[in-house]
Amino acid sequence: MRSFTSRQACSAILIGTGVLAAAATALAAPSPPHRATITIRASVSFKPNQYLQLNNRYVPGTVDIASGGTITLNNTDSSEGHSLSLVKKSDVPRTANQVNNCNICNSIFQAHGINPNGPPPSGPPPHPVVNVGAPGFNTPGDSILVGPKGRGHSKVSFKVTAKRGTTLYFICIFHPWMQGKFVVQ
Repeated sequence: MRSFTSRQACSAILIGTGVLAAAATALAAPSPPHRATITIRASVSFKPNQYLQLNNRYVPGTVDIASGGTITLNNTDSSEGHSLSLVKKSDVPRTANQVNNCNICNSIFQAHGINPNGPPPSGPPPHPVVNVGAPGFNTPGDSILVGPKGRGHSKVSFKVTAKRGTTLYFICIFHPWMQGKFVVQ
């Protein structure tokens, strides 16, 4: 049986403690999710001669996702369709005037084959998915449309392929106050 000096015993304890601390840290740091769901929720409040309030929103508004992870967009709004469209942070509307005059929305409508100043298309839009960069969601201008609940295509999935460390901002081109972001990990 081998005997240890007090110095050797202390070193062994410190090394063992360091290994345990490193293992605990590795276990405590969760890996980024490879799947996430964003739900579109909508409701309307109306009071005559006072207001019409549309409470359309993404839930959650901020999503942590691994590069290469899959997002499922689920529209629970049975009255209308929505989009999830990547935009530059500087293009995210911050005021009511910017929401009402969303220039980036018009260009994304056109990329989907929709005339932003004309009547809505009678059928499905010509281009339900717009991909301006590499495959997957990674570049401002990438956009996907989702139909109303109960009328087909109310749930769609796509891959987020932006590099780790990237933050991607998104809006709905139909309702630009609907806003969120992906934090790619």
